[in-house]
Amino acid sequence: MEKMDIEPDLVYLNTAAIGLLPIKTRDKLIELTQIHSKSSTAGFHLEYMDTKWEKFQLDAAQLLNGDSQGIVATNYTASGLQIVADGIQHKCKYGNIVINDLEFTTNVYIWHQLAKRNNIELRVVNSKDGRLLMDEFEREIDENTRLVAVSSVQSVNGFRVDLKRLSKLVHDVGGYLIVDAIQGLGAVPIDVKDEGIDFLSAGAYKWLLGPFNTGIFYINPLLIDELDTLLVGWFSDSNYIELNNRQFNPWPNAKRFQPSFYPYFEVLNTSIELINEWGIKKTYSHILKVQDYMVDEINKLPNYKIMSSLEPNERSGIIKIDHPDYKNINADLVRNKIHITSRFGGLRISIHKFNHFEDIDKLISILKNY
Repeated sequence: MEKMDIEPDLVYLNTAAIGLLPIKTRDKLIELTQIHSKSSTAGFHLEYMDTKWEKFQLDAAQLLNGDSQGIVATNYTASGLQIVADGIQHKCKYGNIVINDLEFTTNVYIWHQLAKRNNIELRVVNSKDGRLLMDEFEREIDENTRLVAVSSVQSVNGFRVDLKRLSKLVHDVGGYLIVDAIQGLGAVPIDVKDEGIDFLSAGAYKWLLGPFNTGIFYINPLLIDELDTLLVGWFSDSNYIELNNRQFNPWPNAKRFQPSFYPYFEVLNTSIELINEWGIKKTYSHILKVQDYMVDEINKLPNYKIMSSLEPNERSGIIKIDHPDYKNINADLVRNKIHITSRFGGLRISIHKFNHFEDIDKLISILKNY
């Protein structure tokens, strides 16, 4: 694919671990690093970066179908989750927080700490055959639920939760919905308005095909004043250029949660521009097309079992398959320059826009030997 620079003969089916940098993103990273090395403040002056910041907000908002005034650049997924956890502590002196048993640890540990610090109950929704059912969420959510934290796509098996139905359950009892979107954003359509998402956080180094140490945090602009957080800095003030200012006057928008100056968000935005150019719906359609081909081929093989849901509204870019000899299979795949992830007792295969049927053929050529 002309927009990528993938090593020859490498089959990369591992975006759920680390995404590949597109050519333009790599070049932008090199460009900014050279500016940092050679001229720094001449290239990173604030007026220039303000213009780039507005472009980033608009492009990220387009990807999420959200309000650009709710967009913040962060370092990683946990950054956004931490803003919410710190900012709602005053509302969590009693009640409960709801998570589930499929969550990646980032979206578990923070809520464990918040529950422990405020002596409130942490409830865990149990999955059924790798799926998170609304009936199970409904059983745990009640009038004392302050927050439900969930991933849009589960890293273990690619299960895609029904965020729209879940947000209604949460909002009906006056709670918040926060979404860890690192395994979906960039590959699976997310509509923060239609799905009723209050807060969303996603590191960029997976499906967004962005650089390490960058990410997106989104907050419904109507909720900005409800977050009372200590996680602010000089850039959070609407008069940040006046460095002798001692009165904190936060931005009226989500920029108040931007504690410092991150020039490399421009690198991330280069990837976001590409994903918007591809079109998220077209990208998702392509992923499912290649995935359908792979599933059909795997189903022809003995001893393999597909562990991911294939229900239309529960699919993502991730498929998990089980095999008794999965460790040796993965070692063989690595020897043949086919990259997936061996985890959770099986093989996790992730497909993005740059993957095609030929990649699947090479994968199957190894799988059929076991």
